[in-house]
Amino acid sequence: MAARDLTTGVYKYKTTLRGFLSTEGDLARMISQGIPGTAMPKFPHLSDQDLAVVAEHLKKLSGEGEMGKP
Repeated sequence: MAARDLTTGVYKYKTTLRGFLSTEGDLARMISQGIPGTAMPKFPHLSDQDLAVVAEHLKKLSGEGEMGKP
């Protein structure tokens, strides 16, 4: 299985409408809870601050200054 391309900013599991990028909360939830049945493990030991930092980094990888429309 190939690794997901994190530079697109497009994630399968999100709360936003089609055509909109995931929110920081969506990213933090995926990191904290993982995605059952996939290679994405959960990281429940991370603090809210750590989750926010990782989510912000993912956002920067995609070239988005803010979450929103791609």
